[in-house]
Amino acid sequence: MRPAVLLRLRDHPQRATNDACELAGRDPAEVMLLPVSKNHSADAVRELTYHGCRVFGESKIQEAKLKISACPGNLEWQLIGHLQSNKCRDAVRLFRMIQSVDRMSIAEEINRHAHNAAKDMPVLLEVKSRCLVRCSAPLYNSVKKIAVWQDCSNRGECSWISMKPLRASLKRIRSSCT
Repeated sequence: MRPAVLLRLRDHPQRATNDACELAGRDPAEVMLLPVSKNHSADAVRELTYHGCRVFGESKIQEAKLKISACPGNLEWQLIGHLQSNKCRDAVRLFRMIQSVDRMSIAEEINRHAHNAAKDMPVLLEVKSRCLVRCSAPLYNSVKKIAVWQDCSNRGECSWISMKPLRASLKRIRSSCT
């Protein structure tokens, strides 16, 4: 992203997102801006709501407990980053989506707490992609992880997120996943 786009992001998030999409050749309707509130105050989050932001990412459960209660109730919060099993109950209670679930034990814990709360919990499963194109074992294990998650009763929506930079073309990877 060009520095000019980054500078406008704070003051005009939608316009900056549209500009970045144009540079990348993407349709802005396919892209969601997810401002991360980590280490920022509830006041800073409220400021972004005046510019149309309604979905926020947070990576610290303790910080989220304070911040979410101090912000407008119509916002959507997503947990980003690593989640420890002892924080799954709070994560299910506080967030609308949990990103980067990296272990089946965490997925099972999320499912248990979602079941107890009668809540669907969308997640993004972390998929190791460094060998995705060169070897079949990581792809098989990733697909197996998703298949197991699909069997969970309170899973909500399930998608995957790649945590490593991909060296192959996006078109080639998409075709290998269908």
